[in-house]
Amino acid sequence: MGIVNSNTLWKTSLAALALTLAIAPAAVAQNVDDAIKLGRSLLETGRQAVAAASLELSEAESAEFWPAYREYQSAIARVDDRFVDLIRDYAESYGSFTDQQAKSMALDHFAIEKDRLKVRKKYFKKFRKMVGEKKAVRFLQVENKMDAIMRFALAEEIPLMR
Repeated sequence: MGIVNSNTLWKTSLAALALTLAIAPAAVAQNVDDAIKLGRSLLETGRQAVAAASLELSEAESAEFWPAYREYQSAIARVDDRFVDLIRDYAESYGSFTDQQAKSMALDHFAIEKDRLKVRKKYFKKFRKMVGEKKAVRFLQVENKMDAIMRFALAEEIPLMR
């Protein structure tokens, strides 16, 4: 099926991601933690579906890859928790940042991105051994595309610092 020929799955999964992001502000107003859990669950399911369709794993590869993928998702989720906290702090203090708070937020963001890259590198090494170089790179491409979509949606919603 390949990533190029799986446009329907991509569009469906991306529509689900977009819907999750669209309803998130309303849900966040009601209960932040529940909204985050729901959004994360939907995103993880969608991401796994896109990865499965894009990677075209054999049975042997699947048996080894998917348990490691779940570990990867868990490790990324821990990094994402810090990112969510950063966004929450930004929202709570919006419009009243001191220069020191702004600097601290930027440094926290850099640390989060560094840790995200560290997790990706660690699991890329594992995935290469399980599914080979091309499929491991394809996995990274899929992850990068989904992250770009998420970041774009967040960028539309998060105002610039004042």
